[in-house]
Amino acid sequence: MAVAHGLIRRSAWVWVAGMLATGCGTEASDPSTDVPEWSFDPVVLVQPEQAPFGRVADVELGEDGSLFVLDAISRTIRVFAPDGVEIREFGRRGQGPGEFEQPGTLLWGPEGDLWVLDLRNGRLTAFSPEGELRGTYRPADVPILFPLAVGFSGPGTLRWVGITSPDPANPAAAWVETEAAAGVVSPVDQIALPFVEWPLLYGYWDDETSLVLPVPYSGEPLFAFDPQGRLWYNYSGGASLSRWSTTGDIQVTVDPELSPTPVTAVDQEAALTREDLAEVRDRLGEAGISELASLIPDNKPYYAAFFFDDEGLLWVMHSERRVLDPEERTVDVYDMDGAPIATAATALAAVPRPRVRNGLMAGVVRDDLGVESVAVFRVVRWLGGGDGV
Repeated sequence: MAVAHGLIRRSAWVWVAGMLATGCGTEASDPSTDVPEWSFDPVVLVQPEQAPFGRVADVELGEDGSLFVLDAISRTIRVFAPDGVEIREFGRRGQGPGEFEQPGTLLWGPEGDLWVLDLRNGRLTAFSPEGELRGTYRPADVPILFPLAVGFSGPGTLRWVGITSPDPANPAAAWVETEAAAGVVSPVDQIALPFVEWPLLYGYWDDETSLVLPVPYSGEPLFAFDPQGRLWYNYSGGASLSRWSTTGDIQVTVDPELSPTPVTAVDQEAALTREDLAEVRDRLGEAGISELASLIPDNKPYYAAFFFDDEGLLWVMHSERRVLDPEERTVDVYDMDGAPIATAATALAAVPRPRVRNGLMAGVVRDDLGVESVAVFRVVRWLGGGDGV
């Protein structure tokens, strides 16, 4: 990890905010050559007129096709019927029971409750699908400074991957197993993850100001837990994904033969004229911009996100938009052993990650002005020469 202007010591929160702005196993072949192409039929587009979404932090699908939308601005969970009609909301801003300050993640628990991760309040809150408060759980002695992924491996048993070192010049990550009971999340086991590759960072500091930000087109670590609570990892600057055991061994490798996408001069120019680099230009002038430009990788990241559906299938979203339809990006689908089974294309955003449940796919779409809506599609599984199912 290269950091300009020497060692930058900043809090984990500043570093993570910048970062997020932007063995043996089974090897899989290139999914684009020998698998069917699935498609998506529109079901509903949720665009509330009376109270538009402020910022969609996450989405989830209910068993009946209802839609749960976590709004980070209003600090509420808004619930929509399968036809898109808003039927209720729960949660609000605050620090009391059932309230949020910085909600960021929704996930279904094994017993059917909806869990919400609230970073600023430092806790997890569980609700029934109807919005009834089930419980509040605060981590105790969990060595995670910032979570990068969280998932269940059983009732009351949560697995976390997160940053354990606050120093961006010497980052560290760990996989922590915890138990949630009696209002407390307690660690049971911890496994260091020395294999994690981190973003390339650019930073400067003086007596008045310090700044750390990811280098444009630098890769980043991506994590997800599958429905069995097993950890999957990818460094987005590489095409390989892997599933890791609790003993630190690779169990499965997904390694498609993908061609890298070069960072062109036009790409570099666009990256270096972004508004968030104005402070670099003001303080360091063109010399600072040139130094940042020298750190930009030759190729773009391969992936934007990956996630699992309720059947345990692995969905991998590419970073680059498709050439023929720049509104869409490619999504490849693999089974639990890393074998390719389908490819598809979607205009859904990669952040927050889409959700796939009971044959439906939900996620965020943004218009040219950045206004967010939530779209739901039916997944049409073409079997190759036959009808979609």
